[in-house]
Amino acid sequence: MDDNPIDVGGLLPSDRSSRFYERAKLLFQRGGGTSVELELIIRDVSAASAYSPNEVKYYFFLAKVFQQSLDFASAIFCLRNALRLDGHNRLAKDTLAEIQLKRGQECMGEAINLQREASARKNPPAKLINQYKGLYQIAVVYFQASLEIDRDNYKTQMFKAVCHIHANQLHEALELLNRSIHLIKGKK
Repeated sequence: MDDNPIDVGGLLPSDRSSRFYERAKLLFQRGGGTSVELELIIRDVSAASAYSPNEVKYYFFLAKVFQQSLDFASAIFCLRNALRLDGHNRLAKDTLAEIQLKRGQECMGEAINLQREASARKNPPAKLINQYKGLYQIAVVYFQASLEIDRDNYKTQMFKAVCHIHANQLHEALELLNRSIHLIKGKK
């Protein structure tokens, strides 16, 4: 696959978008995992979506590429665009819930590391304490967004409960843990 632009002169917008999309898809299927290849894929799919802005598959494909490159914020943005166009797309909803869960877990992990760092100090600076408390709250936001799509995901509820415990919001944590236990028992 080369970096040369695709000749789309004289083609209708839908044909132009198809040409860009197919090239990006081929590169992705060949394992396009380097940063240069990912840039080419993103450029081509972005061009395809510019020619056909109402194609859900372009936004969904972009989200997959961003997810592979661990750019969760961009993946979330693309999935929200896909859902704006097709609010009933189950795959887009499930993928969005999964990415929001992962992003919440990332924030929670960062918060735990900062909290450990603060605990290791005799007098931790207030800035450090505020950082990890803020990250727990951000994680709660991502977990809540995931639960709005998949409210019966007991793992997401448990992660959110842990964040509430660290924020000293014990009532909320207990409710989530009870709901999680109920869901787990119902699956057996």
